[in-house]
Amino acid sequence: MNNLANTMTMANVDLKNSEKEETWTVPKGCQWFTLQSRSGKPIRMALISGNALSSQPPYFTIKTDNSWDERSFNIQSLEGLVLFFACDEVETLEVLLGIYDPIKEVKNAS
Repeated sequence: MNNLANTMTMANVDLKNSEKEETWTVPKGCQWFTLQSRSGKPIRMALISGNALSSQPPYFTIKTDNSWDERSFNIQSLEGLVLFFACDEVETLEVLLGIYDPIKEVKNAS
């Protein structure tokens, strides 16, 4: 079931320490997202804890002055999708997402 996002939200993930990995969870109902580095520094992302911090494959790099735009997503897990992030310098990861909220759809229909 692929519903269109009916709400948008933002988040920031502070990467304050080059020797610590930070986590962030893509919430249930997420249909699309954009991730970018606030200052343009490269950020590593992994699905397994430790991989982003140690630069151990598999991991994904959001390159310098770039973003990751995902336009065909459909998180259905109640727990969402946990992502792990690391950066060699202090940085903030900016997150913009579109979420399908079935409760909001019901309220708007009434």
